Amino acid sequence: MNHRNGIILISVLWVMVILTAMALGLAKRIYFSSSYTKSVLDLARAQVAVKSGLSFVIALIEADADLTYDGLTDIYYNAQGDLEKGVIQDGVGFTVQAIKQKQTEWDEETLRYGVDCLNSKLNLNFITKEQTTRIIEIFDVNKEIFAAVLDWIDPDNDPNNNGEGAEKDFYEDMDMDITPRNGPLQSWNELFLIKGMTDEFAKFLRENFTIYGDGRVNINFAEKNTLLMLGFPESLIIKIHRFLRGIDDVEGTEDDNSIKQYEIFMKDLNEYESIYPEELSALQKSLPYINTITTHFGVKVMPIINNNIYPYYLNAVIERKKEGVTVLRSSEMFGT
Repeated sequence: MNHRNGIILISVLWVMVILTAMALGLAKRIYFSSSYTKSVLDLARAQVAVKSGLSFVIALIEADADLTYDGLTDIYYNAQGDLEKGVIQDGVGFTVQAIKQKQTEWDEETLRYGVDCLNSKLNLNFITKEQTTRIIEIFDVNKEIFAAVLDWIDPDNDPNNNGEGAEKDFYEDMDMDITPRNGPLQSWNELFLIKGMTDEFAKFLRENFTIYGDGRVNINFAEKNTLLMLGFPESLIIKIHRFLRGIDDVEGTEDDNSIKQYEIFMKDLNEYESIYPEELSALQKSLPYINTITTHFGVKVMPIINNNIYPYYLNAVIERKKEGVTVLRSSEMFGT
C-alpha cells in the first residue's frame, strides 16, 4: 500500500467512525425521546386514572340511599372487588386502598381495598376532660405538648395542665408571629405551629385521632384504642369486634355484621354474648359520643398502568351531607 492509499484508508475509517458516532447519538436521542414520550404519556394516563377512581368512589357513596348507618357491609368499603382493580381497560385502571393501623405492638398494619372512615376515631377538636385523663393514662403522652395542643383548640386563654400548656401570651412572649386558633383544627399541618410539637407526637395524633365530623365515633369502625379512650373495658371491646367480624372473626368477609342502631344494638349484643353490668354501664355512658354514620371519608387512589401499579397517588377527603357529596381536600403526588 502506497502512502497516498494509506491516507485515503485512514480518512475513510475516520469518516466511518464519525458517521457511526452520529448514528449512535441519533439512536440515543431517539431512544431517550421515545422514553420521555412514554413517561409523559404514562403520567398523563395515571392522572386520568386516579381522577376516574375518585369519581367512581363518589358515585358509590352518592348511590347509597340508606343514610342511617355505614359499616363494613357497605359496598364502598369492599365494592365486590371493583375497588381493588377498578375499570381495567387497555391495561389502565385504578385501585382504592386503605391502611388499617396497628393497635398494639403485636398487631400489624393491614391493607384493604375501599375507603377509610374518618369518623372511626375520637375527634381531637371535641375531646372531654374525662377522655383527656384516659388518653394520658393509656398512651403515657407528653403532658406539656398535649396541653399545648388543647390550648390551641379550646376557646379560652387559660393554659391547660397547671399552666404547662401554651396560650396567646406564650407565643407573644417568645416573639412568635403565631396566635392559637382557639377553635377546631382545620388541618393536621397546624400542629407544627404549636409549642413543643415533634414529628413523633404529630404522628401519634394523626394515627389515633381525627379532625373531621361532629365529635361522634362510628362504632362500626372504631378500633381498640378509640374505644378505650371512650371508657370501654377491654372485655366489651372484644365482644363488639367479635360481633362485627361475624362467625369467622375475620374482618372483610361475607359474614361481617354492621351495627345499624346503637341503642338497639346494646340490647341485641346481650343476646349475642353475655353482657356484664359494668359493660352495659360503659355502653350507656358512651351514647353521646357514638353513632353509626360516616360523614367523612378518606380516599387513596393509585393508578394501574400497563396492568401494574404506577408510583403515583391521589389523596382526598370527602364529606357527605344530605344535600350531596363534596370533596374537601384533594392532592396528587408521586409515591406509593
